[in-house]
Amino acid sequence: MQQLSLFVSRTAAILFIVSSAARAQSNADNQFQQECDKAGKRVERGHPEKKLDEAFLTLQACGSAATSRALASALQSYAGEGDPLRLQEFMRNVDSWRDASVLQAARDVASSTAATMEARVFAIRHLLVLANPTKRYAYAGLVAGERTAAEANGMQITTIGCGEMLTSAASDRVGLPLPPDYEVRIQSTLAALVASPSTPPTVRNAARCGMK
Repeated sequence: MQQLSLFVSRTAAILFIVSSAARAQSNADNQFQQECDKAGKRVERGHPEKKLDEAFLTLQACGSAATSRALASALQSYAGEGDPLRLQEFMRNVDSWRDASVLQAARDVASSTAATMEARVFAIRHLLVLANPTKRYAYAGLVAGERTAAEANGMQITTIGCGEMLTSAASDRVGLPLPPDYEVRIQSTLAALVASPSTPPTVRNAARCGMK
């Protein structure tokens, strides 16, 4: 009887420990999910800006699906932003991701007549980065377009915009896999922007930078 009582006591203790561990794990999982949700909402809002880098880092640990949804939604929400500095700060993180949902969001913003010219240019820049991971483009260079200046001796000097810069490292953050024909889709978007008479000149200039 004493041995049976001891066995029951030990079994109860083990079950208590297992149950406590399960509850602790569940609480930890819930807390982690809450942090992921909070980071996603912060990225979508873009506020406060000083917390954006922290939010992006948190999202990296939340899995590709969560990051994909948050970045694609955030890119759409920035379509009405007209401040190049704010767009630059936001897109600095987005441009380091290669993701199918973000690709589509960038195509949508680039083509949207309701989006600001600035947001459309930054969306185009993301497409260019996806197509050419070792190149980076300055906003000023993208909107500049082709410029012709006359020298004192009468010679015509033509300067092409774009202002691309080579970088040694390609993007190393991969979310949902890009579709096999992603380059074709990018070229289709750029070609449509260049061909459309309603495309603002600065947006057309940016699109031309990626035309093959």
